[in-house]
Amino acid sequence: MKPERLSELASAYALTTLDDEAQAELEQIQASLLQDDALTLQGEIAELEEVVAALAYAAPLQPMATNLKDRLFERIAADSAPIAEVTVQDSITALLEQSAGAKWQPYPFASGVEVATLRLDKASRRVDCFIRSLGPVDFPQHRHAGEEEIVVLQGNVEIDGQTYGAGDRIHSFASTVHQPITHTGCTLFLRTSLDDEILI
Repeated sequence: MKPERLSELASAYALTTLDDEAQAELEQIQASLLQDDALTLQGEIAELEEVVAALAYAAPLQPMATNLKDRLFERIAADSAPIAEVTVQDSITALLEQSAGAKWQPYPFASGVEVATLRLDKASRRVDCFIRSLGPVDFPQHRHAGEEEIVVLQGNVEIDGQTYGAGDRIHSFASTVHQPITHTGCTLFLRTSLDDEILI
């Protein structure tokens, strides 16, 4: 083993850029070294890791652009303007048509309620779905892991004492808790987190 190769592997290890093959090569070298040599190599790697940790602080400070915060919030708002378009009647009609052809399943947390998944993204932990009840029902109380968007397509739903009808859009923030109810039955479009917590 050439010293340059060992130095290259140790440096890449400190930078956490080793691929699996190089990682296995370094481990094999470490296992074959005498105890004193292995300790020396470990010391060298530790010194390299200290240097790597200090690199972030070596760059000169750069002033933040005066409008960076505003631009950031504008970008967040643009990326998360989820379903404003479904507040117009044409979009509600389109969602109702989609729900008519959806594959409905019994909702496990409330009798008399069905759910149909429209889109499910495991990477972002988000789901778009339809929820419907043919009659009055108390939905389960739940805590939001992320933001939730509801669009009432038919009927009504009451949340925190306020009743919403067809065309209304309801936004709930992460960590909020509520228990919607419907007095007449409803069909809802729902965009929420897969990690919402059912409380009762």
